Amino acid sequence: MKDDNRGITLVEIIIIIALIGVLSGVFIGGMGYIPNSAARSLATSIKSAIGETRIKTMGKQETVLHIYKDASDGRYYKQMLYIENGAAKADQVEMIGKHHPIVTYTYEGTSGDVTSTLDSDGVYIGFNRTNGKEEIIPVPGVSGVNSVICKEIVVTGGGANCTITIVPATGKVSYDG
Repeated sequence: MKDDNRGITLVEIIIIIALIGVLSGVFIGGMGYIPNSAARSLATSIKSAIGETRIKTMGKQETVLHIYKDASDGRYYKQMLYIENGAAKADQVEMIGKHHPIVTYTYEGTSGDVTSTLDSDGVYIGFNRTNGKEEIIPVPGVSGVNSVICKEIVVTGGGANCTITIVPATGKVSYDG
């Protein structure tokens, strides 16, 4: 009776170390895409919401988009405000992004362009009903709040830098990310 208990050979050890190296490289390399995808996903959601607002306004109902970052949970939300007979009817609030990305926006101020970080006050974006141009629209029921002429929204995070550009004269929205 022969006992074949020789242990592990050097070749087997080298193969195991190589496999561990390859698997750890794939795992660590993929970790960088997680925050990157959060920024891209948020930017895509914002672009879609802006386009939806413009389409709804030109269709049948003046609509203002409110995008903000909740101070309590750090997540990003959107809400459509439908304006009828001098009153704003709010749509359901919808979460559009997690707290990882940073969102800044540039709008036309009284003395030039102003860049601000999206916070709990957020930004209101509206369009002209007849021609689709971006314009300042008073938001009824929200004291002293008007939409702004937002030119650019930048979402950064995890190495991604996504830019949403709005051409105020036409209302055209483009995305680079």
